[in-house]
Amino acid sequence: MVLISTHQVRDLDNLIDSVIILEDSQILLHHSLDVIGERLRFGTMVSTEDDRRVLYAEPSLRGYAVVMENSEREESRVDLEKLFNAVMHQPDRIRQLFK
Repeated sequence: MVLISTHQVRDLDNLIDSVIILEDSQILLHHSLDVIGERLRFGTMVSTEDDRRVLYAEPSLRGYAVVMENSEREESRVDLEKLFNAVMHQPDRIRQLFK
């Protein structure tokens, strides 16, 4: 096992197969990238208005980069930076999705 603690994950995502996100000594998320990709969708949307599935959104060149509930179980590549932001912004909803 290799433990990597960083906020700069862009160069590491091809090395990671499991993610643990902690806050104040509490585990907010502990799952494999496969499970995360099944339950969350990472993508872009023109507008996030009135879409309750959106957990996190940030402006991008194509509208909004989003992390949302993957209710249709679409294949999605996990973006670790956006995952972290989604967990920090919506910890209760994340816990519900990963029970």
